[in-house]
Amino acid sequence: MNAYPGWQLPGLYAANSSSLERLLPLLTLLGAASALADEAGGEASLKLPDLSQVTFLGIDGHKLLLFGIVICIFGLGFGWRSIRG
Repeated sequence: MNAYPGWQLPGLYAANSSSLERLLPLLTLLGAASALADEAGGEASLKLPDLSQVTFLGIDGHKLLLFGIVICIFGLGFGWRSIRG
């Protein structure tokens, strides 16, 4: 017994949907997969900028990155201390 009379699932499960509507999710997935295959190359091919040449709000990019790592280490220590009691 259907709790919602007249309600149908959209897309692949709808009884009155056209064949194009049924194939649309599959075509979308295949299109996305082919687009990703063209851009594949892995992390080794990434080109990173020199952070010492960039400033953010007057702070050297390298120093800002190191400051963020220090904040992460403090957060790790706080979490460790919270778990241990």
